[in-house]
Amino acid sequence: MLLDIGGGTTDVAVYSGGGAIVTATIPVGGNILSNDIALGLKTSTAEAEQIKRTLASAIKDPAHGETDFTVKTLDGRTTQTVTRAQLRAIVAPRLLEIFRLAKAQLGDRLPRDVILAEVVITGGGARLHGIEQAASEFFGLPARVGVPTTIGGLTEAVKQPEYATAVGLVLFGPKGDGATWHNGHSANVFGKVAAWFGDLWN
Repeated sequence: MLLDIGGGTTDVAVYSGGGAIVTATIPVGGNILSNDIALGLKTSTAEAEQIKRTLASAIKDPAHGETDFTVKTLDGRTTQTVTRAQLRAIVAPRLLEIFRLAKAQLGDRLPRDVILAEVVITGGGARLHGIEQAASEFFGLPARVGVPTTIGGLTEAVKQPEYATAVGLVLFGPKGDGATWHNGHSANVFGKVAAWFGDLWN
């Protein structure tokens, strides 16, 4: 199962036999984590985004400890002290909500004879510390972060989970001529991208 956690949405796909057999999109993504942090800590969205990227965690990690950190308040002139436990209490429930919504999208749409083997997480949301462990515990499956590594010429900067979809579209977009168009998109192109996702990551 693939979870592509973008800024505003999360795409869900289940692969079997080399192709996607179930796909869905839920209107919740990584941006909502930043909004929750901003509201919970009474800080700006920019500050919240930076905190999410550098300090937020989906799990309690002894290696990081429970140290305090300072957060700029909305006026930008004063700060407040926040613990990692407080931050985790904001982030973890929302991440679990994203997981629950993704699981609900599968529901009866997943064929009974299909057994999920693992969860691959990509998109910018995959950068959240501890997301692999959180996903593994929630879904009861091995979980890993997926990055594009099989395409020659990619720089290290692009070999990140948030660029997986973009790399797929660049790779297959020019080859979609003559495909049937639906809602403004080439079904052939996106079918190729979906298939490519199935064996993209190490």
